[in-house]
Amino acid sequence: MATSSSQESTASECSATETKEECQINISTPAVVAWRGEHTRLNLHLQYDSCTRTAFFKFRDSLVLKSRPSSKTYLYLFLPPERIQTLALDESPNPDSIPPTTAQSLGTAFSCLRFILRSPADLIGLRDVALTPKNKVEGQVLDRLRALARATALDVFIPHQLASKEHLLSVCNGIRDGLTSRPGQADLACMYEGRGGMKIAVGSSETALAQDGHPLQPSGEAPPSYSETGPSSPLAAAAAATNLSGPAPKKRRLDTSEPDEMRADLVAIIEATCRKMVREEVKQEMHALEKRLTDKMELLAEEYAERQGDRLAEDLAGSTQAIDEKVEDEFYGLRMRLEDFIKEEMAEAEERMVEHLQSTARVHLDFGP
Repeated sequence: MATSSSQESTASECSATETKEECQINISTPAVVAWRGEHTRLNLHLQYDSCTRTAFFKFRDSLVLKSRPSSKTYLYLFLPPERIQTLALDESPNPDSIPPTTAQSLGTAFSCLRFILRSPADLIGLRDVALTPKNKVEGQVLDRLRALARATALDVFIPHQLASKEHLLSVCNGIRDGLTSRPGQADLACMYEGRGGMKIAVGSSETALAQDGHPLQPSGEAPPSYSETGPSSPLAAAAAATNLSGPAPKKRRLDTSEPDEMRADLVAIIEATCRKMVREEVKQEMHALEKRLTDKMELLAEEYAERQGDRLAEDLAGSTQAIDEKVEDEFYGLRMRLEDFIKEEMAEAEERMVEHLQSTARVHLDFGP
């Protein structure tokens, strides 16, 4: 009985090595992630093993920090399978789900993995580094990652031919049946070449770093986005230094809450209007650039085809002339050899006829009356 049980256990391990390749996925690919009307381009690393019933999803993006201006710093979103409630495969998603300029990184066709999460993914960054973006553009990258780390419904678009339908459906079915995290994938101590990573809380956490590098106080609210706070001004830094040096003399406080609120609302409206104008202008510039590139490519293609056609015509004309000359030379040679052959044959025939006539004449002379 022990032998039989051992044989059954060996056979149950995903048919040993026969189907090992079929039940394992380890891919890294550009992806577009969409959530709540937003979208961003990330790198997706998917690991899955149906034999061990383990999986792990990692998303990666990069930005430039003020403390590391000469290089990019990678930030990650860790998504263990235990946090995924459902995962569905859509082989033919709506092409208008993401902007065409963003979809270009996926190729001509793409599929969609639709996630419904029990809890959001973890945002992971470099340990003991102030998460202060270098500029506003880098700050927007950080804002998108923080927003994505609070989302519980994600659409992940990937290149269509990245993995077979059977493999992706196997991942979806594995999520439905229950998977666990692959060992070592969430080990923060080994990240960043041994410097270690840390969870960047987008809600309340004592370990999350604010944009000035100081720990955030637990408040139950997400940290303000970079677009809301912006880089600290020299006046604000000077005021902070003054407050740290000692208590300021007390002054009479004026009730300016309503003007401050109105000013904040006005600033928000102006910023929203400016962002909209900039987006429209960038969109128009992108369309104009795309049209100029298309026209230029068509013009270059026509010029190339014309040059190639002229070159082929010249080559063909030269080849035809060379062939004619070759044929003429061969024909002339054959004609000369034929003439020589005819002359030789005629000479031999003439000699034979002369000999025959001479022989016939002698016979008549010998036996004539």
